[in-house]
Amino acid sequence: MTVPEHRRLIRAFATWQVMPRLRRTSQARRRPRTYTARARNTISTAARFLSWLRARGLTLPACRQADIEDC
Repeated sequence: MTVPEHRRLIRAFATWQVMPRLRRTSQARRRPRTYTARARNTISTAARFLSWLRARGLTLPACRQADIEDC
């Protein structure tokens, strides 16, 4: 992921969506390994999706449901 805008989006997604969920689940149960793997996978999937959009000349705001279904 070399696009600065993608880095910013992924960092915000990880900070505001993935990490709070990871913290909540790790406090509720003592199996952080599974939760950290899921968090890592979620972040990687988001990064791949942004790369996929970029390869098709799309931006996240311009992405439509039909584009997501093509993914």
